[in-house]
Amino acid sequence: MSPSSPSGRDYDSPFRVVSYNLHSGRNAAGDEVFDQQVEFLRTLAPDLLAVQEVDRDWPRSANIDQSGALALALDMRGFFSPNLLGPWTPGRKTYQYGIAELWRGGAEMLGGVALPGVPGREPRGFAYVELETRRGGLIFANIHLGRSPAERSAQAEFVAEWLNSRSLPTILVGDFNMIPDSPEYRFLVAAATDVTAGLDLVTFPGDVPDRQRDYVFITAGLRAGSVSTIDSDLSDHRPVVVEIEFSS
Repeated sequence: MSPSSPSGRDYDSPFRVVSYNLHSGRNAAGDEVFDQQVEFLRTLAPDLLAVQEVDRDWPRSANIDQSGALALALDMRGFFSPNLLGPWTPGRKTYQYGIAELWRGGAEMLGGVALPGVPGREPRGFAYVELETRRGGLIFANIHLGRSPAERSAQAEFVAEWLNSRSLPTILVGDFNMIPDSPEYRFLVAAATDVTAGLDLVTFPGDVPDRQRDYVFITAGLRAGSVSTIDSDLSDHRPVVVEIEFSS
């Protein structure tokens, strides 16, 4: 898919990357807070935004296209990649659940990729967009790994091979459901740099976080500046915010 768009932001300068699990627009208590999440993300002013656990046309979230609503509210372009589809019902929209990416400026290519899975478990995937910049191409990818260690390990190995096959500088963010130094983590750090390493970030649960599940990885040609999480209980995760720029 190759959407046409204006050149937009000059990505020569540092840009702000945000990764946030929306929990289908609900906080840790299960209350509907999607509108508040949108305003919260507006205050973070992302240039590149990755969101996980995103609903589209699902009755449980008022049939809202959450990624579309975010793109409109934040004046960004977006791509939604579903992992789950509801039943096919004639005359009705099929509800969907997955991940989404939003960005400013032009894009050359985008797509969603299925990850290795386990029968009976929720399908997983990642989404990516190849961005136009004045310094050349840049890949921005968003992922949500599975819940079991064996599942995550197979998925991380798959993604590490994908990263190694990319010729462009790549940013990979998302909800990895893993801990540092796990087998799946080691697959990924063999292919990319974890910019959150050694910072003792805690991103889950959102109300009283005590562990890290959300990460940002970069490959050659990029470097990270500030890395932080934001104190918020609007989801069961806290967002990770990183300033990233080209290194050469």
